[in-house]
Amino acid sequence: MGVCPCPRCLIPKSKVYQIATERDILHRTTLQRCDTKERRDKVVAARRLIYEKQYAVHASQVEELLKSESLFPTLVEYSLIMRFEV
Repeated sequence: MGVCPCPRCLIPKSKVYQIATERDILHRTTLQRCDTKERRDKVVAARRLIYEKQYAVHASQVEELLKSESLFPTLVEYSLIMRFEV
């Protein structure tokens, strides 16, 4: 398990008690998850460890890459999703 329970923002578990406060609203906008090259690189590196080097998903090397942002070693092809929306 990672340190950020929300799939939309990077608010850590240690700040969950602030839900619905003014500070929480500010954090949800400033700590919003973004699809960045760094995030994608971490996911690709984790997938390489898992699929090419045969590391377990919960291996410390994989956790080190993904845990800080509660990432998953899953890739989603956005362009394919958009093709089927009408």
